[in-house]
Amino acid sequence: MNALIQLRPKLLEAITPFLEILAGGNFYLSRIKENLDVIETALGIETFDLDSYSSASFNKGIAVGCYIGNHQKKRAGRFVIRFSYNRGSSIKYVVRNSLAYDPNTNWLGYEVDKAPVSYFMIQIGVGR
Repeated sequence: MNALIQLRPKLLEAITPFLEILAGGNFYLSRIKENLDVIETALGIETFDLDSYSSASFNKGIAVGCYIGNHQKKRAGRFVIRFSYNRGSSIKYVVRNSLAYDPNTNWLGYEVDKAPVSYFMIQIGVGR
């Protein structure tokens, strides 16, 4: 989820370039479920949620793109292409298959690790 500021020229042309500066957050939400084997699944045993985990990070980025098409018609959509790069702080996640039962504490535990949040995205669509 990002807030953005878009800068573009006042004079609309058939091709109108823009620059966007954005900042916001990346959110990771997961549910930790029981892992059933083939026989349990075949018998129709349903999984149940054991726990849930969430993490968030602050990100910032920049995007460039252009609107392409007739700008004369009011309310008419125009073809848009946008290239963006986002970089954020690391996000935490539950390591796959790390759920383990500790008989000493009678508690289920799992491992959490970090992953960097950095991505490049190309978007194509219709806008105004």
